[in-house]
Amino acid sequence: MPPRIEVGRVAGAATLEIDAPEGGAAGIDATTAGSVEHGYAVRAAHAEHGIDHTLAVASGKAIAHPRREENYRTADEDVTKTYAYQAAEMLHADSRIVAYSGNGVLSRWIAPEQDTPYTKNILPEIFPYIQNEVPDLIVCNLGTNDASYVRQIPSRERAFVEKYTDFIQQLKKVFADAKILLLYGLMEQTLCEKVQETAQRCGTEFLKLPLQNPVNGMGTDGHPGARTQQEIALYVERYMEQMMMWRTDER
Repeated sequence: MPPRIEVGRVAGAATLEIDAPEGGAAGIDATTAGSVEHGYAVRAAHAEHGIDHTLAVASGKAIAHPRREENYRTADEDVTKTYAYQAAEMLHADSRIVAYSGNGVLSRWIAPEQDTPYTKNILPEIFPYIQNEVPDLIVCNLGTNDASYVRQIPSRERAFVEKYTDFIQQLKKVFADAKILLLYGLMEQTLCEKVQETAQRCGTEFLKLPLQNPVNGMGTDGHPGARTQQEIALYVERYMEQMMMWRTDER
């Protein structure tokens, strides 16, 4: 039997379940599940360990159709091709992926000509969006959208660290038994040191990701393509296996 995948609106009540095809992708038409601007929680419920992946960008943002800039379908975004999903599969882990396009902890994405933070439905304000989970590990890849506002300005960098620290402390209160891993650097690297500082402040793990190489193919709006997702999945899986002492070769 293929795994069941549960897809739910982070900031809404809509939830549905579908069957993920063996060896293939799970796609839901946007007219059913909502637009790309909403957040989704995606769970493949068929494994042993629990991993929560908290992401700041839409999972698999238009991996299938890198040239299309609008009129997305979630079928094009295919969460099963993302590094978060693939790393969890490698670890035989039950994963829930929380994704909200363009979100952040200090500011959502803003255009270069803008100079004020965009904080509508900012991630810390909509937390907790999942309260009935007991994960072993929480993985956060946050900051890429914040960087569009921070722009290496020292006062904004300090504000980012404060906001991110507060958010991680919220996670630690709700999920007291979970370990936390902060990732950063795949799409841009100006906030790597600040994310690492946040991890040190909170007593969590930090893993710097290699910057994506456009030669490997790109998704929409500068997001990683399928090949990069596969490479990062292996990179992250190896780190998590050691961090959590999960022996995947014995499964």
